Amino acid sequence: MIQLDWRMLAVFCLVGCSAKVVDLDQQPPAMASDDAVVVLTEERASVWVDEQRLYWVTGFRKIQSCRKTDCAHTLVDYTSSVRGENETVNAVVSGAHVYWTSTSQNTIYSCPSDGCEPTPRIVTKDPALRSSPFADGDYVYWASAFDIYRCPAEGCDGAPELVAADSTAQAMAFDEQRAYWNDGTRIMSAPKDGSEQAELLLDGIDEAQLNLTVGDGALYRSDGKSIFRCAAGNCSASPRAPLVTGEGRVSDIRLDGNKLYWIDADALRSCTLPDCSELFAITPASPIRAVLVGDERFAIDASDLYWLAPRAQGLAGVEIRRTAK
Repeated sequence: MIQLDWRMLAVFCLVGCSAKVVDLDQQPPAMASDDAVVVLTEERASVWVDEQRLYWVTGFRKIQSCRKTDCAHTLVDYTSSVRGENETVNAVVSGAHVYWTSTSQNTIYSCPSDGCEPTPRIVTKDPALRSSPFADGDYVYWASAFDIYRCPAEGCDGAPELVAADSTAQAMAFDEQRAYWNDGTRIMSAPKDGSEQAELLLDGIDEAQLNLTVGDGALYRSDGKSIFRCAAGNCSASPRAPLVTGEGRVSDIRLDGNKLYWIDADALRSCTLPDCSELFAITPASPIRAVLVGDERFAIDASDLYWLAPRAQGLAGVEIRRTAK
């Protein structure tokens, strides 16, 4: 485990107080559940969160995490134990596991969220691997040249499981039973284990519609300007009127209970479902722009919202901020 250099990191207060950076020469306090205290990263990154841990990708493309209750003493660097493969290309967090592709771009690694003991597992090697992996529970999914596959976090004993043949995925979302994906011109769906043939849900979309999320029997998608909702099992029969129309480019759609979150013109916004009649601006500062496809600019847990923003007071780099939902 590497030591956390608090001259490179800082903490930031957001809830119930004004923005104030703690003196970097002082040891910062542990991140308690009732404090809006988060670590900072020095360059553009991604961010995820679960019940126990906060995860991020550094500007040097390393994926790291720490426990939210004691970030200073629980830092984990997942990629440091892979010789020659310590640069994260794309990453995803799900089901108490971290998954990533590295510099070779044809290998998917995994580690338990509390650390690699002693080294990451190789989930799969696929020379035709495309873009970012996707994850749901204890499975990681990926698009190969012509098909979509999955393997458990521990890796497949033999060949990976085929989820859908003759299809690719530029974005994926999951509910309890099914996987949904955008292949560039269509939205498709199949059982998560690939036990049935994939079904066409919506045709005639374009590559701008990279964002998908699903919940409570509804699928939400963006065409870059608006957010649309349709019945997850029958998208083509649903009304085509937008649920939300943005002021700028709309992306990064997330569903959290009865709240819908998205980024509009690089500001984080939300609304309450089902009608989204009132829109809320969440962030006092705009999230940073994504560097790579698959980069996550904000994350949600049971009580708080985390996002990436430029550092305050004209400082270079990016910090992770947190506020109550």
